[in-house]
Amino acid sequence: MARDIDVDQQELEKFIEVLQRFQESTSDQFQAVLHAWSKCDESWQDGQGNNKKQFTKDFEETNRSVHQALEAGEDAIEWLNKFNEIVKEFEGTY
Repeated sequence: MARDIDVDQQELEKFIEVLQRFQESTSDQFQAVLHAWSKCDESWQDGQGNNKKQFTKDFEETNRSVHQALEAGEDAIEWLNKFNEIVKEFEGTY
């Protein structure tokens, strides 16, 4: 019956799984980057901290963007799971 509402449920479920793995992998990898960043010493500065200061400013913007993207991905997964449940219910009813 899912064909009547033009949804390939198996493909939808596969996509949700892939998106979840992507979210987990991206989050884990970015946490590793944040950890490594926190361990950086002062050795790569110009004596006044300018190199690290500029990178820190840019990196903070990247950090915000990555967190926004991960939050959007989590919202998408939640929505897709609800949609999948509606499709299953519809398929079971009709």
